[in-house]
Amino acid sequence: MNSFYKKRTTHTPGHLILVLTIFTMLSHFPNLRADTPVEGIEEGKSRIRQLCQLAYEQRLTSPHDGMSHANTALELAEAQDDSLLITLATRMVGVLSDYTDQDSIARVMLQKAYQFYQRRQVTEEQAHTGFELARVYADFQDFAGAVRLMNNNCSIVDTLSDAAFSGDFHNYLGLNLWKLGRFGEAEYQYQIALESYHKVLQPKDFAYTYNNLGVLYFNWNRYNYALDYYQKSLTHFSEAQKDASVALVLGNIGATYYRIGLDSLARAFLGKALEQSRACGSIPSEMNAYDWLGSLELSSENYTLSRQYFEKVKSYYQSLKDYSGVARTEVKLGELHAIHSQFATAGVHFQAALQNAQRVSDDFEITRSSYQIGHNYLFQNDFELAHHHLSKALTLAQSRGFPDFQAQIFRDLSLLATHKNQGTEAYRYLKLARAIGDSISSASLQNKISELEVRYELMSKDKEILILQEEQRIKNLEYEQTMMRNRIYLLSAFLLVLIMAGLILSYRKQQLAAQTIAKLNRELEQALEGRNQLFRILGHDLRGPLGSVRGLLRMMANEEIEERERSTVLESLSQSADSVYVLLDNLLDWARMQTGKVKPAPEVIEMQNLLSDVHHLSASSLNQKNIVLSQQVEPGCQVYGDRQMIFTLFRNLVSNAIKFTPPGGHVSIASATDPVKSMTVIEVKDDGIGIPGEFVQNVFNPSHNKHRRGTGGEPSTGLGLMLVKEYIDQNNGQIMVESRVNEGTVFRVTLPGAPSKR
Repeated sequence: MNSFYKKRTTHTPGHLILVLTIFTMLSHFPNLRADTPVEGIEEGKSRIRQLCQLAYEQRLTSPHDGMSHANTALELAEAQDDSLLITLATRMVGVLSDYTDQDSIARVMLQKAYQFYQRRQVTEEQAHTGFELARVYADFQDFAGAVRLMNNNCSIVDTLSDAAFSGDFHNYLGLNLWKLGRFGEAEYQYQIALESYHKVLQPKDFAYTYNNLGVLYFNWNRYNYALDYYQKSLTHFSEAQKDASVALVLGNIGATYYRIGLDSLARAFLGKALEQSRACGSIPSEMNAYDWLGSLELSSENYTLSRQYFEKVKSYYQSLKDYSGVARTEVKLGELHAIHSQFATAGVHFQAALQNAQRVSDDFEITRSSYQIGHNYLFQNDFELAHHHLSKALTLAQSRGFPDFQAQIFRDLSLLATHKNQGTEAYRYLKLARAIGDSISSASLQNKISELEVRYELMSKDKEILILQEEQRIKNLEYEQTMMRNRIYLLSAFLLVLIMAGLILSYRKQQLAAQTIAKLNRELEQALEGRNQLFRILGHDLRGPLGSVRGLLRMMANEEIEERERSTVLESLSQSADSVYVLLDNLLDWARMQTGKVKPAPEVIEMQNLLSDVHHLSASSLNQKNIVLSQQVEPGCQVYGDRQMIFTLFRNLVSNAIKFTPPGGHVSIASATDPVKSMTVIEVKDDGIGIPGEFVQNVFNPSHNKHRRGTGGEPSTGLGLMLVKEYIDQNNGQIMVESRVNEGTVFRVTLPGAPSKR
């Protein structure tokens, strides 16, 4: 994903950021007071100012020549012993050092100039120099330092009359906030930048800022907003313009369509990005398009083409000596080989990724490549090397604050401990992974709910537009009928046949319009029914546990609960919170299914490990009702499907069995493999209250099923079983139900077995 902000092409870690391209904010760079009249000023000082002005003018075309002029100006200023001119030349040396990739020198020189202006309270020059210094901080990946520096100068910038510089300042501040994951603050800064640009009306400034907003929303997982801003960005570029900026925006649109699962549109826009890149000779934007096309072809299982694209991108990064970019691409090539169980070749790529990341001390890529190496050794059953690299990756992930990697590493360490028969250690790692996953999920929960609300609003608006269009069509038909009746009175009998034919045609149009309206009404009723079902669940099943939580907390706050009852109340609060969490989890999964964009990512799954995870997560519910869960799963039992979907469906089946089994009951999980049909059958059985015969056939349809409470008064929405059926269908499986009242229920799940290795 590409943002505009920099004076030259740079590269930053992370699979979402491939190339950061030239940003034209420097077109509003201050003139460094070099145009100060020189009448009456001694020749030496005039010469210093002229050299600074010349150095500044050469910063883009001949930065090394500009550096030579800046150094000469500094020597002359020091000879003159004029503090203002020394600071001006020092600042100019810092700016040109930034343009010639001498970031360490740039930071030292610009800090000297900034501190001088700050002490002397030369506020305008302080703001401009602080802006230049913030860019250097970003070169060192110190985005927090850049934000602090720019925040210290915001009040000064907002008092200046230079609207263009104000727009650039807030635009770049927004980009650094985005890099820190502070999306809301970044959005606010971009909006301020747009307000400033409205005063100068430069189309490219709007285009760059709209693109940056699109990148922000892309990383915020708000893809509808991202697409809107990318389109706005394109409209502000000239239609005849053939440059890298347009190519990068087209690539961003293609990447967004890829993320939301619209592969045909993604391929079309990435193809346009390639054409535009070649037309303007922009290799960076061309490689960016190839990188996303490689990911697209990988997800479409076009492995040969995907490998070709990634190899092309890797060669480009190698030519630039961009070792972070090489590391990212090596990881992708390693993952591609791992898909084909070519673990030795995959390991070579992961090792190459680690070496390249270490060359530039890229902590993110070092962590990712170390994790991939350990993960690869785990699948080769080399547990000692797997533990070594996973532990190294965990240390980095914890010290640098990469929670996603921590969760993945803990899951692998849990699997590794399981292979070593270290059950307690495996469970500890699994709990740590779950805790980190829960913290990540809770942080993004509000975003997901907001996205869900936006989708429903868009759906409603689309339906309203269609209805209005049909109403207009009906009005047009009525107008045609009126005109036709007027013609009947004016035309002679000779035209009667033609008039009758016109009436018949009109009648057919009315029938077609009525059929169209009826179809739209049915679709609208279905959409409203889905929305009403969602609101019923939210209104009924959330109100109960949340009401309990509120009441119990109020009693505790008023000290109405005695100390001996406190543990019971806390346990009740925990149960209510668990109910709300499970319901929201299922509700979000259901909402994702409704979008039609959820695609399974099948892999070979060891069912003993997966069902053990389900057992661990159900331990609290089992203990509360004193229910025994036994597991008779064959060693080596495997299925082929999406791990998260398979885990969720068995978690819901076991939870359902516990819910409708009385205290002291028994729940069992058993497996059987049919090698002839290459299928695996797994049964979840309980000795609970069973399901009446008239409800069995609608057990997976919550709108037709009677929602009974569990044996412990647990609420039941039917949403969990509906998700089970959806996930079974998504993974090419089948499910059957057998039940007798007061004798128990059996859910029999049939899933594809592990495919034979090629």
